[in-house]
Amino acid sequence: METLSGGVLFGLGIAAVYGIAGLVWYILQVVADWRILSKAGRPGWQSLIPILNICAEYDVCWTGSMGIVYLVLLLAAGIIGGLNDAGGFVQTVGRLSGAAGALVHVLQSFKLSRSFGHGIGFGIFLILFGPLARVILGLGRSRYCGRS
Repeated sequence: METLSGGVLFGLGIAAVYGIAGLVWYILQVVADWRILSKAGRPGWQSLIPILNICAEYDVCWTGSMGIVYLVLLLAAGIIGGLNDAGGFVQTVGRLSGAAGALVHVLQSFKLSRSFGHGIGFGIFLILFGPLARVILGLGRSRYCGRS
């Protein structure tokens, strides 16, 4: 049986550290999203279910149907973007879908910020550093003020 070299062991150690850190960060995000929904009077477990979590979060600050619009725009952009032989018009529709999805997300970030009593600055923080901003919203002192 061969022994592992120091470089391989070091690489495995680094991979393990990144894996554990990623798992801890993921758990922190789940807890933060749970708390965001709980602060807004919604069941926190909704943050665990894909698609429902987006609709629930959009419903906290806008409407749940805008969450569906956001998902449809991103799905359309992804599907059309994956078509290699698509014509110019179809590619344009795909790009516009992606841009519209990004715009909806930006607006939702500002609405979420206002729904928790924060201003434009925190909305920009949500756009640029969403996961960290969500930890602050969920685990910090922010209180839900209602839909904006």
